[in-house]
Amino acid sequence: MFTKQLEEIGLNEKEARVYIATLELGQGSAAEIAKKSGVNRATTYFTLENLMKIGLVSASNEEKKQLFVPEDPSQLENILERQKQAIEQKKVGLKDLIENLNSINSASVKKPIVKYYLGKEGIMRMAKSSFDFTKGETMWLAFSKDNLHKLLTIEENAKLIDKRNKDKTKLNAFYNSNQNTIASTKDNVRIKLSEKDYPMPGDIAVYKDSIRLTSYIDQIGIIIENKDIAETLKSVFKLAFEYAKKEPLNK
Repeated sequence: MFTKQLEEIGLNEKEARVYIATLELGQGSAAEIAKKSGVNRATTYFTLENLMKIGLVSASNEEKKQLFVPEDPSQLENILERQKQAIEQKKVGLKDLIENLNSINSASVKKPIVKYYLGKEGIMRMAKSSFDFTKGETMWLAFSKDNLHKLLTIEENAKLIDKRNKDKTKLNAFYNSNQNTIASTKDNVRIKLSEKDYPMPGDIAVYKDSIRLTSYIDQIGIIIENKDIAETLKSVFKLAFEYAKKEPLNK
């Protein structure tokens, strides 16, 4: 009955069956526990040893007969605690591994990395991944608000905005829209452009060392990872923003 639940917290199937059988018996010999659990006797001995190691079973001798006694089920909490500690240790090891792998990667000749994304789901994954890399930093963007809303539902767009806000990604954007103007804030500057004079049917975003290109109509997305190309496009965006602030382009 409780086998699956015990497996979910870390016991294997035989350990779960043997522990439950020991609880039901109160105490018993390996032979009695094997019969009760339906696990063969040799495996039951081995399994009981494992359960003793993790603190779920203890052994006693009675009239030269070894009996096994179940520990209180509250000891199961210790298993989860050990798993938690093991995960934390793995995280520390993973951090060191990532740093070492990055040092190997940076030591090699850098070639532009190009990733392709297809369909609406692919474009959403691409957008979310770009926010992962811009936490607390600035993204430069040019896009069509109307075409974006044709592709994504209100709920889907809200999820992306929520993701961006949680990651504290700052946004400097040029955009087209036949709808209401998007308000600017301290960290998010939006400049509306005339769709007639400056049409933007897709979107271009530049952040960190990457460029994100999207066609809303064809539902195709591309990410190019290259520091020099990204820095060059950032400079173009910055120049355009400085000019737009002095000479409004949406007259």
